[in-house]
Amino acid sequence: MRIRLVEPRPAGHNVYELALLPRLGLPLMGRMLADAGHDVRVYCEMLSPVDLEDCLRADLVGISSRTATSPGAYRLASET
Repeated sequence: MRIRLVEPRPAGHNVYELALLPRLGLPLMGRMLADAGHDVRVYCEMLSPVDLEDCLRADLVGISSRTATSPGAYRLASET
């Protein structure tokens, strides 16, 4: 199964801009899914753009969100 996991960029200025690191949940989940035999890619918009074409070809797209990233999560969900 092709699975894409996405962490959207926070809207406006945010404390998460100070450390350009993804939160650990999606990379850990991605590793477990890959170990189970799935084709997994993790996108973090703070580090690089999301490949929307790749996400549209996926069987499953998971979007992680918190209050600061909910506008980006809604935008990505409407695009994928």
